[in-house]
Amino acid sequence: MKIAGKLASIAAVFLLSAAFASCKKETANANEQSYKANCNGASQAPPNSSTATATFVGKYNSNSGTFSGTLTYSGITPTGWYIQKGTTMANAEVIASLGAVVTSPVSVSVQLNASAAAELKAGNCYINIQSAAYPSGEIRGKLVLQ
Repeated sequence: MKIAGKLASIAAVFLLSAAFASCKKETANANEQSYKANCNGASQAPPNSSTATATFVGKYNSNSGTFSGTLTYSGITPTGWYIQKGTTMANAEVIASLGAVVTSPVSVSVQLNASAAAELKAGNCYINIQSAAYPSGEIRGKLVLQ
């Protein structure tokens, strides 16, 4: 019986440790929101016939103010890429540059100020990718909370 009691005590300690570990993980993830954008010419304002596409998958960390992720594109030679504020079919101001233009896939990480973070969380932002043929933007996609 003493062995059974010790085993029960060990099991209880293990279960409590697991419970605390899972709570800590959930708390850390509560500060991160996942976003995705599917970019194409039809989503531009005005829409165009570009066959280029891109996908952005990332997250915003409200503790650090960091917006980071991966942008994967094809069918386009980008000249610039940005996070912009605006609705689906309206053009608006640049909130942040996604950095130097490099080959796909691209890892990005930018700091958002409080105003930009509020626009992102409100669903008012999109990724805009420019090219020589479309200097105001060839493809774009709304950043959607996942």
